[in-house]
Amino acid sequence: MAKKMKHDVVAEIWRLSERRKAEWGKNDALNPDEDFENFLTGLEGVAEVEVVITLLKTFDDSFDDGGTQDVVCSVLNTVPIEILDSALRVELPQLTERAPEWVDVIISDRKRRENFTS
Repeated sequence: MAKKMKHDVVAEIWRLSERRKAEWGKNDALNPDEDFENFLTGLEGVAEVEVVITLLKTFDDSFDDGGTQDVVCSVLNTVPIEILDSALRVELPQLTERAPEWVDVIISDRKRRENFTS
């Protein structure tokens, strides 16, 4: 992924994540989660630490995500384990404060993958 492209991906993750937080519930005809989820499905197998860190930053227990973070977990499960580990080393302290329940899910999924490939 080229540097500009990586920057664009990070910016788009943030834009869509913030949009879904701001717009959810304002209009039942709109589903801002759908745009976010559609964008995320194109990120499967991403191997850029910065992008994975940004995905981890979207977890926030103070906001009802309507199931969107399950899609983020699905993407994280396709990331090479060494890239995920690098991103977790950076983001885990903040993630633990923001979304402790999701930390358990992410770590459990990561361990399951490691055990599966061993």
